[in-house]
Amino acid sequence: MFPALCGLIAALGCSGADPPIDAAGAAGSSFGRVTVQASHNHDTDAVRVSASALFVRWRGLAESTVRTLLSLPGFGVDDLRPGDCRLLDQAAAMGDAAGGRADIQLLDAGDLTLLTPDHLWALAPRRYPDVLPTLSGFVYGAASDLAPGDRFAVHGRGGAEIGLFHAGTEAPREVRMVAVAGLEATPGIVLRRGVDASVRLDAAADDTYVELQIGSTDALMALRCRTLGGVATLPAAYLAELPRGEAVLAGVRWVTAPLRIAGGANLRQGELWVEYRDELAVGLR
Repeated sequence: MFPALCGLIAALGCSGADPPIDAAGAAGSSFGRVTVQASHNHDTDAVRVSASALFVRWRGLAESTVRTLLSLPGFGVDDLRPGDCRLLDQAAAMGDAAGGRADIQLLDAGDLTLLTPDHLWALAPRRYPDVLPTLSGFVYGAASDLAPGDRFAVHGRGGAEIGLFHAGTEAPREVRMVAVAGLEATPGIVLRRGVDASVRLDAAADDTYVELQIGSTDALMALRCRTLGGVATLPAAYLAELPRGEAVLAGVRWVTAPLRIAGGANLRQGELWVEYRDELAVGLR
């Protein structure tokens, strides 16, 4: 009887185990991001410029889950209307990736170079931490802080999995936070999780947003809100979902440019993202 039952199951197309998902298949998705961040310390007035890059191919997950998992700076703000907000939870995204059938591959892009009119830096690859069995590959970063510039460009010579590409854009103008929760923007401000908090910037522009970020390196939570008339309101309902602790509040202005991809079938879209951040340490209680 047992052989007959096995034959019936085989005839119905059943199998004991599903084959592993491979992001390299035709149904996979891909995206590339080169990020430049100029981070201004609101307290000390110091500016630190950093750069990173990643090129990801995935299957079995929503694009929003992958971008949240990889903690892409600014992700989601260009889809928001002025005054709207979005809460991102990296740990929840990792849980989604670990709990389902998925494959996330961080691709080899070969030699990457970031340029300003006066400087040139190589972005070197490093292996991504082994935080998930479904995530593997490399990310890129500069070996040291960069010099500020008024224009940034990136050139990729192509690697084992990605062809040539380039992009360039003017740097965003500076932005400053003026007031937080009705107080002058100074260190030591405490935000209350059950109360709306308004953040006013010195610019009433469409290319700005406010971010409140809290958590560890692989469990970041970020609340991002587009400004409306130079003001962003962090809703109490979202603040209540964040843990208590020390956080970083930032007023941000960004620009973006598409990656011009000359060859290779593994990268379907990408962007150069450059942002200027005015950052302030705050408490969340």
